[in-house]
Amino acid sequence: MNRKRKKKNIIFYIAKLTSGGAERVVSNLSLNMPKNINTTIVLFDSKEGNVSYDYKGDLIDLQPPYHLKNLVKSKINYIYSVYKLSKIKKEQKIDATISFIDGSNLKNIYSEIISNYNTKVIISVRNYPSKREKKIRKGLTKLFYNQADYIITLSKGVKLDLLENFGIDRNKIKVIYNPCDSKRINRLSEKKITKRKHKMIFNTPGPVIINVASFKDTGQKGQWHLLRAFKKILENVPDSKLVLMGEGNLEKYLKVLTKDLNLSENVFFIGFQDNPFKFLARSDLFVFPSLFEGFGNVITEAMACGLPIISSDCPSGPREILAPDTDFRKKLRGKIEYAEYGILTPVCDGNYYSANDPLTKEEKMIANAVIRLLKDKEIREHYQNQSKKRIADFKPEKIIEQWLDVIYDN
Repeated sequence: MNRKRKKKNIIFYIAKLTSGGAERVVSNLSLNMPKNINTTIVLFDSKEGNVSYDYKGDLIDLQPPYHLKNLVKSKINYIYSVYKLSKIKKEQKIDATISFIDGSNLKNIYSEIISNYNTKVIISVRNYPSKREKKIRKGLTKLFYNQADYIITLSKGVKLDLLENFGIDRNKIKVIYNPCDSKRINRLSEKKITKRKHKMIFNTPGPVIINVASFKDTGQKGQWHLLRAFKKILENVPDSKLVLMGEGNLEKYLKVLTKDLNLSENVFFIGFQDNPFKFLARSDLFVFPSLFEGFGNVITEAMACGLPIISSDCPSGPREILAPDTDFRKKLRGKIEYAEYGILTPVCDGNYYSANDPLTKEEKMIANAVIRLLKDKEIREHYQNQSKKRIADFKPEKIIEQWLDVIYDN
């Protein structure tokens, strides 16, 4: 939709522009904003010059006074970043500041309180706050989020969580799904795999199951459940391989579990990759065992690469992506759901099991869903085609228009 609109100066405010789903969304939004939007990306906790995602517009990297932090220094850094943001708003005559992730959101609100500049404050809630946030942050969310002009949630599930558990004003919340730039992804997916150790995984016989997620110990991503399920998968599809892409402090546990399960020859940890798409495009199946999400960016990115999807039916996001015509509040239990655009399995319990513990019912269902897709070419090709069909709903131009409605709303 082409509408003539006056120029606006906006800020995207986020800690860093390296690995992460919210960071990739900032990248996609900045790259696709129209010419009448002057964009500045303000970072407040990045390593100087460490930007791994493409972007369009100006970049201001607020280097904090202290890098080696204790409690006092962290507080000074926090106050510094709030003050600097308020100053930038005034100096650059910013019309709207859009922040991403909870810490950034609060700073966005605080900076408006101290500047009193009357910039539109738009905060984007990226995850399931009642499950993710600590007690003090939950209190601050309840206290301050209603002072924002708009609260953007990336799924209906996150919106419901804010309404039911945080008392947020319904009229301030707008659901906008994350954009997925499939043209850019397809271009990057064609890049060659150059490292020999990676070629050995993707250019040798045997189906590749892939998962892309942080290894941070937040109790969220559930890779350990997939590892345990893979034991059964390998028994039924002996040449299959599992690739885990990511980094974080849970990696040691995941590698020990892999060894204890005797899976070391078939499980590959390939770390964080600037271009995950060339690996996704050369895989056969994407499996997403998360315990909770905000949306699940990587599901749509895997769909853009033409992969069939198996995901947990976690709150929130996967059901809205894979089964959009069903009730997003539905909680799948005791069975596998072969949905319109992918396969949903019940959420695992999140316990950190050892190799000697028997598989849970939910882990068995992950395994059974994977085995069926790997053995049934017809259903696998069906979901490959459905992925390509569904991804059109997340085109950047479609999503950008919804953001512009918020930016220009009076």
